[in-house]
Amino acid sequence: MKISVKKKTGVVGALFAAACMTVVATQTPAAAQGSASGLTNWQTSYCLDSDADGAVYTKDNSNGCGVNNPYQRWYFHSSGKGVMLQNSKTGLCLTGGGTGSDRVMARACDSENPRQLWEQHYQANGTSVLVNHQNKRALDSNMKGQAYTSNFSESNSYMKWWIPFD
Repeated sequence: MKISVKKKTGVVGALFAAACMTVVATQTPAAAQGSASGLTNWQTSYCLDSDADGAVYTKDNSNGCGVNNPYQRWYFHSSGKGVMLQNSKTGLCLTGGGTGSDRVMARACDSENPRQLWEQHYQANGTSVLVNHQNKRALDSNMKGQAYTSNFSESNSYMKWWIPFD
């Protein structure tokens, strides 16, 4: 059976497109999700939380992050330089404090703002470390419910986050 050049090109093109979509989906599973997810700190089991005033902190939630609390659910929006995390209740985006600052807050989303871009680094234990694109510091927290950024350390389990893709 002979296959015309046109058909061969179409089949190859379709296979190439499917392979590209698979690579994109594999690299950014959070961005591929249409639903918001709760972020659970690996060390504290607290949830990343925010309020209408733009404060960002962690909070205990024995029901699971985001269950019965939309302030603990975050949408992941993919960008060429990382992901933007948008709170499902407030619509504000997780924002680093900038160079030399450890502050974390939620502000109006701006895809051009490097303080709102986070690089998601996957860890062997299934968690992710979120590194701010501008200040290169990782999202961190403590048992007091504070959220901030600090210099990445492989041994710091407080900066590792479980991000379920439900």
